[in-house]
Amino acid sequence: MSSDNLIERLSRLRYNNADGKVIPLHHAFRTVYTDSGSIMATVALAIFFLLLIWFFLPAIVGHWANVMGFWAENIFNADILYEKKQIVGQEIKIPYPDVKVYLPSETTVWVNLVVCVVLLLASFFLPRKMAPVVYFVRAMLVIQTSASIDRLIEPEYFPYTLREYMVDSISLCGYLILTVPLVLGLIYYIFDFGLWRKMMLTMLIVFLGTNLALAH
Repeated sequence: MSSDNLIERLSRLRYNNADGKVIPLHHAFRTVYTDSGSIMATVALAIFFLLLIWFFLPAIVGHWANVMGFWAENIFNADILYEKKQIVGQEIKIPYPDVKVYLPSETTVWVNLVVCVVLLLASFFLPRKMAPVVYFVRAMLVIQTSASIDRLIEPEYFPYTLREYMVDSISLCGYLILTVPLVLGLIYYIFDFGLWRKMMLTMLIVFLGTNLALAH
């Protein structure tokens, strides 16, 4: 077989699936913007939302502080303290609860470790059609198991305080929300889905991200 024929066959294989059938081009890729005007509009939309989120970032963090303060007061009877942090050129007051944190007891650590190991072993008996869920569950169980082992090795040492954890986590959430328009600009704005759909999806993701960040 000549090298030209081999190259041609390999080129055709790029568009075939495991059954040998041709993989058709998804219709969305036929609507990708390629002209300079559309590309500039895509970039402008991403920059617009980036600046908008940056402008409202102090208000978003303030919303997190209000929700955190409500639960801290009603559950722990604790106040909310603040630490100033620079986030993309803005000095923002990052909230954290004034709560005393206790390390888990040895009994709690052992119970957590045993339960994790049992569930991890049980996951190998689940049907293969549940593979995506099984892999996710195993990853979570491995994290919990490693945390328990760490507590058994150094039960009196913890790598960070509650203040450090909360301030760093909330700061990271702020950075992640700022990346939403940048990511959408690369994977969504480039398609011809209509301006209102792009704006609605961006606002929906930012809204969900703003509220889901409270779960941490």
